[in-house]
Amino acid sequence: MSDYFDYDKAEADLYDSGCPYSEDIYGYRSEKGINEFMRENGLDPDRYYSGGNNSGDSSNNGGCFITTACVEARGVANDCFELNILREFRDNYLKNRANGMKDIAEYYRIAPRIVESINNTSAASEIWDAIYRDMISPCVSLVAAHRYEDAYERYKSFVLKLRSKYIAISCQ
Repeated sequence: MSDYFDYDKAEADLYDSGCPYSEDIYGYRSEKGINEFMRENGLDPDRYYSGGNNSGDSSNNGGCFITTACVEARGVANDCFELNILREFRDNYLKNRANGMKDIAEYYRIAPRIVESINNTSAASEIWDAIYRDMISPCVSLVAAHRYEDAYERYKSFVLKLRSKYIAISCQ
């Protein structure tokens, strides 16, 4: 692990988010283990590494796996409007919503597998364009219009459809 991981801050945020075993973070020493534990509990591990993104891989920066894949397929930067507005939505609305942390943790569990599955198809570019058009763009518009619950419902239902289409049931 090349960057410093702030275990104390991570443990405090895990505790604040309702994780009943927040102190378990101290037992993880590998970057992979830390990242998985944090994501399973609905937190972005990149926030706890000195220097920001610990892996240098923009595909998981901020945890917006599907949105990131869509904008990258379009050749858009990782700090684009769409990613920033959806990250803000996650951090300012979803984390404070009833069951929001549970939804975030579930998203972090399944979204990387959805992205990998789509990227392994020959039609990945077309699929990302359709997801951008039918999911990302409408959700961004809803958030911009302060229609947060509508954005939440659309994003969540779309992710569940993607899960059923791109992740084998036996893998869940």
